Amino acid sequence: MALLQHSTTINFGDYSIKHTKRNKTKLIISVSSFGIAQKEVEWEFQGLYKQENFDIVFIKDNCRSWFNSKNGFNSLIEFIVNYIKNNNFHSVYSLGLSSGAFGAILLSH
Repeated sequence: MALLQHSTTINFGDYSIKHTKRNKTKLIISVSSFGIAQKEVEWEFQGLYKQENFDIVFIKDNCRSWFNSKNGFNSLIEFIVNYIKNNNFHSVYSLGLSSGAFGAILLSH
């Protein structure tokens, strides 16, 4: 996880966020999929950390609920909305694979 060593981690019930603050005008929200069922959900798309022209938020659904778990969901949404609003991003991009893609679409609304 060396790519994320300069990130801040926050837990919201069944969800976790790592984010990098670079004071940029564009934000990428990367949402992890389930990954391998027998392992802990991993942070995906870590290569995005190399994109220095973006602030980045990585999100995990630790209980693999397809973002249906209410445990921390409202706090997660509140964090994302405030993070975007307080940092005046001109563009926000969200991405994910499989359940992460579902989460990216859900969180983009």
